[in-house]
Amino acid sequence: MQLWCEIKKLTVNATKSVYMFITKSHVCIESDNLLMNNGEPLKREERFKFLGLILDKHLSCGHHIESVIRKVTFLSRVFFPYE
Repeated sequence: MQLWCEIKKLTVNATKSVYMFITKSHVCIESDNLLMNNGEPLKREERFKFLGLILDKHLSCGHHIESVIRKVTFLSRVFFPYE
C-alpha cells in the first residue's frame, strides 16, 4: 500500500484510516493488523460510514436502515410530540 501511495503521491493518515474485508463468506479472518501504513497498523472495522451510508462487511444496509429509522422516530417525536 505504501508503494502505491508513493507512486500516486498520496499520504494516508493511519489514525483516521480504517479497512474492512468485504465478503459473502462467513469465514472470519482473525488477524487485526494485516494492513500497515509506514509501520503503523490500520484499524479494522466490521462496519463504517462512507458518504453517509453505513456499510458492513457483507455490503448490506441493515445498520444504515436501523440508524435512519431511529433518527426519524426521534425527530418525529420532537416535532410532533402529541400525535
